[in-house]
Amino acid sequence: MNGRMDTEIVRKIRALHESDERAKKLFDWLSARTNDVAETSIDRICAMVDIARYEAVELAKTLAVIGVCGFIVGRKGWKSRVRWRYSVKSLGEAAKGESAEIEEIDPELEEEADQQIVVVEEPAEVPPETGLTLAEAKRGLAITFGVQPDDIQIIIKG
Repeated sequence: MNGRMDTEIVRKIRALHESDERAKKLFDWLSARTNDVAETSIDRICAMVDIARYEAVELAKTLAVIGVCGFIVGRKGWKSRVRWRYSVKSLGEAAKGESAEIEEIDPELEEEADQQIVVVEEPAEVPPETGLTLAEAKRGLAITFGVQPDDIQIIIKG
């Protein structure tokens, strides 16, 4: 991976670790894992981080925006999940400040996950457009700029 991109991702996940208690719990769990995985279901994140499903989905989408995973909406009997782009253990360690680098995911794990993918012929449903709350917007901007959400001021005109 591109070293500059990795540095930017590390900065963003550290900011998220500091600003979001749910993310902190997730990264702490990931860093303590013995084995890496290519995918983690939303249900598993809910159980391990002790959060509601909608919170786990919101967290997964935030992580996808940062670029550490892809968020896959469950279809045809498959569960909603995240597909990691990096080693989960290294992500957890980097977010906690224990490491300055994130490692690429093991190609064998990626291949194993690829073999489980089901191709859906019909177009996927597009979720309805929803707006952001001020808290969500502040959290996202805080991650992008590496500051605390309380340091963000949003002015709405109109």
